[in-house]
Amino acid sequence: MNGDTPRAAGMLRAVGVLALLAGLGLAACMVNPVTGKKELSLISEEQEVAMGVQNYPVMNQISGGLYQDKALQNYVNRVGHKLVAVSHRPNLPFEFNVVNSPEVNAYALPGGKISITRGLLSQMSNEAQLAAVLGHEVGHVTARHVNEIITRQILAQTAVAGLSIYMEQQETKNADYYSTAGLAAAQLMMLRFSRDNERQSDELGIEYAIKAGYHPVGMVQLQEILLAAHEREPSRVEALLLTHPLSSERIATARQRIASLELPPGLTMGEQSFRTSTGKLRRMAPAYEEYDRGAALLAEGKTQQAITAMEKAVRLAPGQAVFHADLGVAYVQTKNHRKARQNLNRALQLYPELFQSRFYSGYQYVETSRWGQALSEFNKCDELIPGQPGVRYYQGLCYQKQDQRDRAIAHYRQAVNIDPQGQYGKMARQRLQEMGQAVQ
Repeated sequence: MNGDTPRAAGMLRAVGVLALLAGLGLAACMVNPVTGKKELSLISEEQEVAMGVQNYPVMNQISGGLYQDKALQNYVNRVGHKLVAVSHRPNLPFEFNVVNSPEVNAYALPGGKISITRGLLSQMSNEAQLAAVLGHEVGHVTARHVNEIITRQILAQTAVAGLSIYMEQQETKNADYYSTAGLAAAQLMMLRFSRDNERQSDELGIEYAIKAGYHPVGMVQLQEILLAAHEREPSRVEALLLTHPLSSERIATARQRIASLELPPGLTMGEQSFRTSTGKLRRMAPAYEEYDRGAALLAEGKTQQAITAMEKAVRLAPGQAVFHADLGVAYVQTKNHRKARQNLNRALQLYPELFQSRFYSGYQYVETSRWGQALSEFNKCDELIPGQPGVRYYQGLCYQKQDQRDRAIAHYRQAVNIDPQGQYGKMARQRLQEMGQAVQ
């Protein structure tokens, strides 16, 4: 077994999503609900919704899980649905949440599954700014920007094989093509919107905010916050700027757009409601600063320093599952299995559905040769996010250690097939070779 403790980024290999499109033919032109114009799309609204539903849980796990504040989650969802109600696609099953990531970011999956990070939310000071970012993401969904990008990518790839052949044999070729070349939830999160997409989403965000009763200056303030955050700490805003190009030109365009409008009276900035609803987030900031510092130290291999920072985070806010989960991992690295198990159990009590806590718990059981308990945890991981190579590898190891050779071989082969060139695929291949199994 690899001596390095696995990290969440390496554990999660997001599931493919274009497999949902298997069997589709080349779709007819669809009317864009925002522009009213016909445009080519390979994705129907039903597939769009299904893609979001399938990948939203995976996206949440990749992003650190849901932020543990139910009142805050409900607040963000309420603000989001005010915007949905006045949008061009109010009947889509929109959902909004706060994910527990320090990055300054927000993203939307097809069908209206939208997340904002605690890192971005903590930078804001009023509800109009929140409405601006959520309205912008709603705009990406209503204008079908993700669908546009995916359609363009599919067409570019099928053109290589010959578009005429694709059209003639679509019923027999689509299933194989999409199941092997499927996009992943992580890739959906990282799709790069064009500057035209961004401008249109800014306009829609302004439109929706006004109709929902918010002052549109929140959009300008939001973009100023993002630029300032990038200047202070570029790494925190890197993912956002990669997927949502931001420039001073966009800020100027938003200002000009707002200045050209005759705004109705009574629009709100929502400062008091925002302060009240985000109070716990602000109070938790010192604890999360220590946790984020500890997580960075742990990633750098500075385990004792990481433990010191994370222990302080736990003292400041003992009810956060991710604090206990990563602290448990740090203690696994120092072979302090009593404290590792204590923290991992606490993490699971606080947030049973968090993949990283389950995975780390299984890993700690592996380190202490408790194979049955480890297998139980990895089986639960498989329920949360099916088909992860690390889970398949460790399931195989647990079966092997319990003298269930055939099951071990089957799971090792699955790990190799899922991730042939990755860490777990290579580890599984080595196990198979040691067991005298031929591996391609």
